[in-house]
Amino acid sequence: MQNNLIFEKLDIVLQGQYNEFTEEVIANYSKLPFVNDIILSCWQDDNVHSKRNFSSEIVLVTNQKPITFGDDNINLQIVSSLNGLKKVKTEYAIKMRTDQLYDYDSMMVMYNFFIENRKDHLIFVPGMYPHLLFHPRDHLFWGKTSDLIKLFDIPLKINNVTDKVRI
Repeated sequence: MQNNLIFEKLDIVLQGQYNEFTEEVIANYSKLPFVNDIILSCWQDDNVHSKRNFSSEIVLVTNQKPITFGDDNINLQIVSSLNGLKKVKTEYAIKMRTDQLYDYDSMMVMYNFFIENRKDHLIFVPGMYPHLLFHPRDHLFWGKTSDLIKLFDIPLKINNVTDKVRI
């Protein structure tokens, strides 16, 4: 039984808009045996309920939205990911979205793969789109916390297509 195993603890950063589905995501990930803290990095104007009685500590980070969201909301991803990752206390972390839920078995498979294959400066990103093999989008990143912070510590995108045509 997995309860007798010793798991290396990892913090999970859930970044993005908080909504009712985020409650289900937090509840499910709180049950994972390798979770240390869950860091919810959302927006100042999100309606975040008071702390819940989950088995894992919840760290709340509320962010101010950037002036421009960037193409495909890239600036939103950068801001909420980076600020959430800065609150991580574990050597390795997972960056996920608030609006996606991976089931228990999938998370355990990914955890085991990551633990067995991790190396500094390697960030694990599952292939989400079979027709776009190397297209990570913003779904899921596993890596050394310092490497993940470097990944998201980049300038925001300005003067992008959506700004120019005012979409």
